Amino acid sequence: MKLGKVTSNEAVERVAFTFKKGTVEDLKKYQAYYQATYGEPITAGHMAEEILKAFMSGDKDFQKFVAKVAAPAAAPAAGPAAQ
Repeated sequence: MKLGKVTSNEAVERVAFTFKKGTVEDLKKYQAYYQATYGEPITAGHMAEEILKAFMSGDKDFQKFVAKVAAPAAAPAAGPAAQ
């Protein structure tokens, strides 16, 4: 199973998504797979969040973008000293 056991207790923010029926059916199957693997239920929302987080953390180009955006702006070059 690609999805590790979920243990996070971070604060949450509600976001609504609309999925195709086939995707919802697959999510339900993945929920059953998760429960069979770890012996605990998981909500579809929590599971979808973990899948999205794993996808984004594995996207090397996205991670480069995030690092670039988070990098502090370069300090301005020192000009001639005022006299």
